[in-house]
Amino acid sequence: MSCEAHRQQALAAILSAHPGKGLSPADAERIYQEHKQAHPSLSYETLTQLAGVAAQSGGAVSLEEAVEMYDTARGTVAIDRERLKDGFGGDDLVMADLDDDARTQCALGTGEPSASNAQPKPVAIKRGAELARDISARAKAKPSSNKAKPGKPAKVEMTEAPEAPSAPSSDTTALDSFAAPYKAKFKKPEASILQRWKTRVLPAGLHRQGEAGAAAYLERYGKGIATPKVVALALCAEHEGAPDMAKGFWKKAYQLQTGVTLASNLPDELPSTKFTGPVAAPKISLPEFPDTLQPGYFHTMQAVNTHFKNGKLANTSIWAMPTPAEVEQARELLIADDDYWGQPKRDGERRAVWAGKTQNAYQARSANVRGAASTEIDAALQAAAKKFGPCTLDGEVYYPDVKGGEHRTASQAYNENVKLGRPEAPTPARYAIFTALYADGKDLRDGTQKARVEAGEKIGKWLEKKYPGVIELAPTARTKKEKAALCAKQKAEGREGEVWVKKDCAYRGGKQRGGDILRTKYRQELDVVVMGLTHTSADKRGFGALSVGVYGADGKLRSLGEIGTGYNEDEQMEILRRVKAGEKIVVTVSTQGRTESGQLWAAVFKDIRTDKAPEECVE
Repeated sequence: MSCEAHRQQALAAILSAHPGKGLSPADAERIYQEHKQAHPSLSYETLTQLAGVAAQSGGAVSLEEAVEMYDTARGTVAIDRERLKDGFGGDDLVMADLDDDARTQCALGTGEPSASNAQPKPVAIKRGAELARDISARAKAKPSSNKAKPGKPAKVEMTEAPEAPSAPSSDTTALDSFAAPYKAKFKKPEASILQRWKTRVLPAGLHRQGEAGAAAYLERYGKGIATPKVVALALCAEHEGAPDMAKGFWKKAYQLQTGVTLASNLPDELPSTKFTGPVAAPKISLPEFPDTLQPGYFHTMQAVNTHFKNGKLANTSIWAMPTPAEVEQARELLIADDDYWGQPKRDGERRAVWAGKTQNAYQARSANVRGAASTEIDAALQAAAKKFGPCTLDGEVYYPDVKGGEHRTASQAYNENVKLGRPEAPTPARYAIFTALYADGKDLRDGTQKARVEAGEKIGKWLEKKYPGVIELAPTARTKKEKAALCAKQKAEGREGEVWVKKDCAYRGGKQRGGDILRTKYRQELDVVVMGLTHTSADKRGFGALSVGVYGADGKLRSLGEIGTGYNEDEQMEILRRVKAGEKIVVTVSTQGRTESGQLWAAVFKDIRTDKAPEECVE
């Protein structure tokens, strides 16, 4: 379908979503442009689906609510997909597919990709609305990127984009007018943008290439980039003494915001972006590996939470979060059970890797093919393939800080180094090997975990010695003594937890609920003060989420974020009644820890405390 056809279809859908209001086509176009300005990722095709939801919901969901749900869900899934997946326990509806073309389905609750003109079923609309609101509550619970941290200036608020001059006298005048409001608010570059500058721009010398350097950067890293990120890059370039490169970024931001392309004198061939950093994902077909074990065509084996119930181990989902005591009982059983071997749970991104003699490949847990986290990892794996032959490994990529803390991105590790007073410290990617899935010409997935671990150890020990700091062999605890030591070490170092696999089980993709692979996480319970309630229009819900906090040393309440799950209808109504009566409520929550900004991570409501005063809830 052409762009114009999508446009006409969207405008017609907007009119149908506002029945009885006498809207004209011009009004529909105005409504679309308003939504587009507020939600830059919105296309006519997406808006058509959203308007269909509003029209089919019987008034339960307005077009404005549908757009808000979609944008919140889409952004949350794209930015923090792994923790969102933890938070929703792998719910099929939300996590059916996290690729770009399926996010609309996730947000709307249709569950499975369908034709763009298909109308969701009413029950799916209702479920989608509920899930989208839950996602919204969870997204709001995440620390706002625009709130100033202690000792740090707030970020420039990018949503207040200025209008382009209606009749600029020149391109330079238009660009200066566009950039001026951002420059007036700017103090210093955001940490994540500065990290990109140090790891992508400087090593490739792009800062010396003027507008061409900006164009080369955007060509490589700018797919789907939004105006706020380009503005932040422009401000960073000016701050770092590269005004000509900044001009190229300003022109791109102006184009994204206004649709107007300003003139640029770019060379026929853009500068190279090659350096010792991320490697672009190749188009994969690896003849060295079996047809049944090709990148993008199999799923990694995934653990589920476990707890101790009725005298034995039991699988559970995030929705039925086990208490710390239940997890500890389960951990003791797993330590004592000779059938299970334990490994540390790394806090990174899952990666299966194909190490070939001439080419490597990398696959995420979602089965999407990725690029290498670094050229150092890429080179190490090719060296392993030349020594041991082609192999497929299962493991995790993470970024350590200077104290050994594990992070999912280099920017997170960099931010932690800044807090530790070591902003100059590098944040290299590290690959932790769990097992080998293919080695010595054999597919090991139908064999035992014992065989896969031993094959991984053979390759990993050599790599760890030859490439220290780049490749790590995750230790496997086999005996009761080793497993107890593993748990003690993980807990003492504040790690995420452990993964337990039956030593004789086969490797099966996806979440395994038969007990072959389990995980135990270190959760803690704490008492917090209810600071407020968020609004919801969902049926049978008194509120959307709890805003909670604790008292700091200064005697003031400090927010720890919001909690949108764990309570039933009766508990919701009781909390709502007490808040309306003006009471200060103390509740117990279970959390997996804190985010790097101090907010609760994956928190779940547990109970109302009537025997504790709010003032006792202190840091």
